[in-house]
Amino acid sequence: MNSPSSDPQQNKQNGGQGDNLSKGGILAKACEYITRLKDTSDKLTECLAEKDQILLENLQLKESINQLLAENKRLQSELQFALATNVKIES
Repeated sequence: MNSPSSDPQQNKQNGGQGDNLSKGGILAKACEYITRLKDTSDKLTECLAEKDQILLENLQLKESINQLLAENKRLQSELQFALATNVKIES
C-alpha cells in the first residue's frame, strides 16, 4: 500500500506538492538533528577543555601538597631535635 507522498499518480494530481512537503519536512528534521549534533559537539568540546583545565589544576595542587608535606616533615624533625637537645629554634 502506497502512502500519499510516495504515489506518483497522486503527486501528479496534487502538482507534486505532497512530495515537496515530505521532502521539506524531512529536510527540516535533518537540519534540526544536525543543529542538535553541533550543539552537543560544542558542549562536549567545552567540557573536555574544562576537564583538561581541572586536571592541570589538580596536578598543581598535588605538587603543592607534596611540597607542604615535605616542609611539614622537615619542621617536625627540627622541632623534635630542638626538644630533645633543648636548643632554641630560630625562624
